[in-house]
Amino acid sequence: MNFMPKLATLAILSALSGAALSAPGPYVAGTLGLSLPVDAELSAPGTERADFSFDGGLGLSAGLGYQLANGLRFEAGLAYQKNDLDKVQMMGAEAKMNGDVSSTAFLASAFYDIPTGTKFSPFLGGGVGLAKVRLNDFALEGGEHWDNNDVVFAYHLSLGVSFAVNPQLNLDAGYRYAATEDLRFSSGGPWDKDVEITNASHNLFAGVRYAF
Repeated sequence: MNFMPKLATLAILSALSGAALSAPGPYVAGTLGLSLPVDAELSAPGTERADFSFDGGLGLSAGLGYQLANGLRFEAGLAYQKNDLDKVQMMGAEAKMNGDVSSTAFLASAFYDIPTGTKFSPFLGGGVGLAKVRLNDFALEGGEHWDNNDVVFAYHLSLGVSFAVNPQLNLDAGYRYAATEDLRFSSGGPWDKDVEITNASHNLFAGVRYAF
């Protein structure tokens, strides 16, 4: 009577067991996910600080990497995200904003896959690089638009879990904290000022890695 449940349990354990780490060698990777920016702080000499909030947006990445036998892997790639402005708070007042912020970053990263003896393996890692960040059509509703961009140092810290479908294919899911050094712009206009804006985001992602 208990033969079938035991057989099903053995089949599930067999499917989940086995070496989780990919074979050493090159791989390609891609992710798609949700980008949730941290409220950005804008500061300029002689003015009150302004806080900008954003809507959640699209985040994606693509990279080429190399897996070592000891669980380390190294990756170079591009990451892109875009988020619409929501509102600005300044001197106790709040106003609706139009426009968006987009970022394209080139990053060199290192990850470590933690072996578990199953097809699941947690991973953690980080990377550094450069990002081009664009402010597109920044404006109060009905106000004058402001566009600008800056190239800045960028970094990320990531953690997640992989599932080895087979020795070539891994499915990933995880969290990434991405940030850059403060953006620096000239505001332009008759009251031209040098402004600084913080830039960071929390990101949830799912992805694939294919070894070849």
